[in-house]
Amino acid sequence: MDSTWPFNFDYAAVARQLPAYYDLLILPSVFYDAVIERNTEKVNNLIKYYPGLSISIVSFYDITLKNAFFFKKNAKFGSPYRITWKTNNKKNIVINFNEQVNLYSYITTAPWKFTNMGFLINCINNYLVLLRYVMGLINNKIPVPKYYYLGVNVHNNAEMKFYISKFIPGVLQRIRE
Repeated sequence: MDSTWPFNFDYAAVARQLPAYYDLLILPSVFYDAVIERNTEKVNNLIKYYPGLSISIVSFYDITLKNAFFFKKNAKFGSPYRITWKTNNKKNIVINFNEQVNLYSYITTAPWKFTNMGFLINCINNYLVLLRYVMGLINNKIPVPKYYYLGVNVHNNAEMKFYISKFIPGVLQRIRE
């Protein structure tokens, strides 16, 4: 072949740091102490007050890191990602494509209790599962706030549905129907 085209050449930058470095570095400052202490109750309480941040963390893991891993697996290239939430070091953190792949592999292969992001994502996912269960109870006309204190200033089923709509899209459309 006469071409000098570099087939299967990874143009993305080489990973600068180990995944454990980013596992600690990209933790949001709001959740930092609770995650380091591995305090599930404290993390769940913080999730109640920061629904947008919680959803952005889960979408970072589910969309950004997972897509980077599968792109790399299929010999495709991705782009760097800038962390949008506030961290303890107050720097702009940009994770290149190879670092995203390594971080995803690190989070998924290690037991979730041993990685900081794995612990945080597991807590958020468990809270979301509980909210989906509560939504099913509300749809069956069961007064949920008597049994579950999941939200902030939630006193009846309508307020609980509104609170759940901050986490699960499409809930408010079902209220209007």
